[in-house]
Amino acid sequence: MEFLLTGSGYGVGALVFSLSRSASKHKTNKNTLADLALLDQAKDDLLANKAISNEAKKAFEFGQSMGGARPKTSVQIGSKLYLAKFNRHDDLFNLVRAEHAAMCMAKELGIRCANNQIHETENGDVLLVERFDVSAGLPTHHFLSANSLLQKPKVAMSDLATYYSYAELAEFIRHHTGEFANDATELYKRMVFNVMIGNTDDHSRNHAFLYQFADKTWRLSPAYDITPINNSKQHGIGLGDDGRYASIDNLLSQAKRFGLNSSQAIRIITEIKNYTSQWPEYFKRFSNISDIDIQRLESVIPDIE
Repeated sequence: MEFLLTGSGYGVGALVFSLSRSASKHKTNKNTLADLALLDQAKDDLLANKAISNEAKKAFEFGQSMGGARPKTSVQIGSKLYLAKFNRHDDLFNLVRAEHAAMCMAKELGIRCANNQIHETENGDVLLVERFDVSAGLPTHHFLSANSLLQKPKVAMSDLATYYSYAELAEFIRHHTGEFANDATELYKRMVFNVMIGNTDDHSRNHAFLYQFADKTWRLSPAYDITPINNSKQHGIGLGDDGRYASIDNLLSQAKRFGLNSSQAIRIITEIKNYTSQWPEYFKRFSNISDIDIQRLESVIPDIE
């Protein structure tokens, strides 16, 4: 009960909790751009198990209901709400700049992504990701994560080639999103891009659907949390007949479930593979990432055959 009340109104989706029987008290996010330097320093103290002020603790409450392993909070800029994501001192490379660059690359490939920007503070870089499910402080959509949709507490190896997979989400799109059925093709592009860029953190909580109140229909949400993670080639959910293993053959194996024929799928894979092969150029152009980080990322971003 305490957890639901504390995070009420700042989690994704249109659920708000209150002790009142008649109304919910709207919470106001008081974090602004001016607070980011202080919050970034407080984040370091928090990760080092040092004492932080009550004010900083309160500020981080605005992001704790968003989940994930990385420190984050929310920031209000005008009428828009942003999720502020911080680097950690033990990161192999600047994840803020890498995620921003990866999202910019995805946009250039025609993938809808959450709007995001890098904000530089005295203490380091912060990634600001615009919340696409709220406006002027109020929820605009219901939010259904793939984790809620798939409902699989224990995943068997066979599930990765059938039920617990990108293709299962594509079939949900084709059957339940009406005029947005073409989102299945976009989901295929997202899957291929995640494979080529090494985003193996593409688990079921990092895919979602939005219920649009006006149209009364579901649609694939904008992409979020796209970051090079490692070159293990083992992804969060199934890619095809060979489960979560990243290979071109596996990406092609279930293209029909996305509504694509072989030639269409090959065309998409070829386009994205050729584009992502130039990732160092794009990373420097989009986020001015350092040469040292480029060298470190070379061991992270895989070569997919």
